[in-house]
Amino acid sequence: VNRGSGHYRQRQHDNLRSSMALANTWLLAVFLMGGVLVASASDEWEWAATFSLEAGHYTWSFTKQAAGYADPTIQILVMKIADTSSDTLDANKDAAETSWGSPVNKSSYQELEVGTSYTLHLDQDTWTTHFILHVDDGGSHAVFLQHTPYEFENGFHFLQTEDGEDVEPVHEEEGDGHGHSHDEESHEEPEATECPWNKDWEWAGIFAVAPGWLDWNAEKAADGA
Repeated sequence: VNRGSGHYRQRQHDNLRSSMALANTWLLAVFLMGGVLVASASDEWEWAATFSLEAGHYTWSFTKQAAGYADPTIQILVMKIADTSSDTLDANKDAAETSWGSPVNKSSYQELEVGTSYTLHLDQDTWTTHFILHVDDGGSHAVFLQHTPYEFENGFHFLQTEDGEDVEPVHEEEGDGHGHSHDEESHEEPEATECPWNKDWEWAGIFAVAPGWLDWNAEKAADGA
């Protein structure tokens, strides 16, 4: 081959351009993958909030929407903190990330303890899945949730006391880090969706029942009905 020919030099130039284009594509792919990995690492949860919780037991509920549960599992972490301010929430995020990395599996009606991260498995055979949050030491608490609780709210509030009273966060923020406090602004509730019941009954309840025999009584009203 005549290395001095114009054809040879053009072929060498084309090969060099192809190699450079391939290298640039590879570097771009590595950069984008790195960006995705960094973004994922900085967004361990979609929602974080602070609550003032008295000692006791609370029910945290996840409810199906028309298309079912927003996700079949969801990760949660509840931590004791000094106060309910946004600054204190931010100050505890490093500790939350450490606990977040080793979750424990839980299923419907099992108890959740403060300070432990859990992966909650939602019961696909029921329209709502409940978990019992045990608060041993009352005061300020932070909650970190893989998805926003409003994605799983349908028919009643996601967090309630043993007496069925709704418990609202003092401060909450979503994945972009921009939050608000409920004394300044109220959370806009999602559009109401009818609970997926057959509506063949007028009333339903949940009871903690010990083994044994119980009497269910039906009494006449004043009009005899």
